Amino acid sequence: MAVNVVIKGPDNQELSLADLLLPGVRYGILDDAFRLEEDKLGDFIIVFDAQNICRGFELSCQGNEAALRLPLPSGWQDIHFFYNYVKKLCQMLQTMIFVCDDEEVPLTRLEACIQRDIKTSERVLHQMLTDIVSGKYAHLNICGVMNPVVLDENILQQIGGDTKKLDKFMHGLQSQYLYYARAGVYQKKDGTLFGIYTLTADVVTVLPYEAKLPDLSGYGRDLQIDEWYAGLVFDDKFAGTVPYQALLDNVSTARVYDAEHFIISQTKRQLQKLLLRARQEP
Repeated sequence: MAVNVVIKGPDNQELSLADLLLPGVRYGILDDAFRLEEDKLGDFIIVFDAQNICRGFELSCQGNEAALRLPLPSGWQDIHFFYNYVKKLCQMLQTMIFVCDDEEVPLTRLEACIQRDIKTSERVLHQMLTDIVSGKYAHLNICGVMNPVVLDENILQQIGGDTKKLDKFMHGLQSQYLYYARAGVYQKKDGTLFGIYTLTADVVTVLPYEAKLPDLSGYGRDLQIDEWYAGLVFDDKFAGTVPYQALLDNVSTARVYDAEHFIISQTKRQLQKLLLRARQEP
């Protein structure tokens, strides 16, 4: 679910994304694992408030039109940031109206749009909790600014349908300085596939409790991954692999990131011990 806004500039004006970036905002593009690559431009970019790393919004342009897409549910501050951006772009492009979901809207109705999207976000958050409690889903994925985030019943209970609490939860996760590992998929000579998550010495990393292709991954869901490994890196070199389950059996997974991920940091010595132990096991 999302809100789509289009702002038209003068007929003779050709817009670029660089033209539409306002001072002080952060932005970037998404890689194939939906992780942010900051300060890069693409067909569309993710724009977000430097003080509130929640979900942000998509920004693109074609000809004299700027297009903005706000995902729902969004946080209270995210929604205000989005419509403040709409207002400033309208002023920049010298127009007093914008098109929101195919309806022309004057700038005088901005506050009504804000309140509508807050209420919609609250309703969606409550529905997500209902769907999990009823057993329809175990967990639900949403795209954060920095990376995907997996929500469960406990997290949604804490948020309680409150968009300000959604802001706080998402910012708390994504403002941490860490590496969100992606699944790499490779093929053996016999045609079977195996997956690897990389763990580098002294790099604070987010890893899954269960090795699998994420729901939002760039890979097809029908891929059959026969084996999963943790690839260990230290001294700027790939040192080797251990079975992913062996990694889980020998490290602490107590530092929770979200419903399906934990935070881990290992020293070079700890990684060396993991490799030695794996080689000694039959």
